Amino acid sequence: MLELYDEEKLKTIKQICEIATKEYAVELALATLEKEMKAVEFELQLQSDGETIIVMKLPDLIGMFEEFFLRASVLKTNPHIRSFWERVIEIEKIIRNVVDLINEWATFQRHFIYLNGIFVLEEIAKALAGEYKIFSQVQALYTATTQGFQATPQVYRINGKENFLSSLAKSNADCEQIRSGLMEYLERKRGQFARLFFLSNEELIDIFGRGAELVESMMEDGSKAFITNLFEGVDTVRFHEVSQDLTHMIAKDGEEVHLVREVLTRSVAVDSWLKNLESHMRLTIKENLFLAFEQMGL
Repeated sequence: MLELYDEEKLKTIKQICEIATKEYAVELALATLEKEMKAVEFELQLQSDGETIIVMKLPDLIGMFEEFFLRASVLKTNPHIRSFWERVIEIEKIIRNVVDLINEWATFQRHFIYLNGIFVLEEIAKALAGEYKIFSQVQALYTATTQGFQATPQVYRINGKENFLSSLAKSNADCEQIRSGLMEYLERKRGQFARLFFLSNEELIDIFGRGAELVESMMEDGSKAFITNLFEGVDTVRFHEVSQDLTHMIAKDGEEVHLVREVLTRSVAVDSWLKNLESHMRLTIKENLFLAFEQMGL
């Protein structure tokens, strides 16, 4: 019995207990890390269209998982991690993949929200039929993924989605291709009517996207701000209530001038009737100057 209390044996037992205590602390820290990681969920928000779902606070999610990664890296430096090495490596791999996926998703979501707001405009969808076809595939992936987030909101589970990162990367490349096609379309429109260079891309998308409805909306709510940007000195224009022909241009000081030739807008492309408006403005100014000189006897 006395040998049981031998000083060397007690020292060894004490060392084993200390190691066991430290290993348990590592195991507990690793378990806590894993539990916290698995508890993080996506915060989703339904948009005003009643269909589109977006993931909120993506930068916060990225920051949170980067902190988890740092904690895992610190645990790897602990001398008592040996028994849990494979486990911490697996957790670190999951965290790294999740960060990569969230970063790629953030880019994808930004692309989708921008393009979705454009392709809901039927005229743009018709004008860019090829790009719209590609966008339909992008939309299918976005919808399926966000529905999946709803069903399984735990963020770490996206690591288990097969080929998810490559699918997101391909969709982001497709979105860049679509945006390139959109920019080429807008530049072609500007090339056909140089004054369109005075308008931003967003203004052009809105104008061409509304197509035939543009004149109706201009008549109803008076949204003619782009006219001022196109033609300096013109505050607004007036349309015939029935034919929708453009009949008058009105200056910022309230002066109203009747066009000598009314501009047809019904069933006419927006850029075409805008170009005709410019031509009819010149003709009207020319004729009014001629009449002024004639009245002055010059």
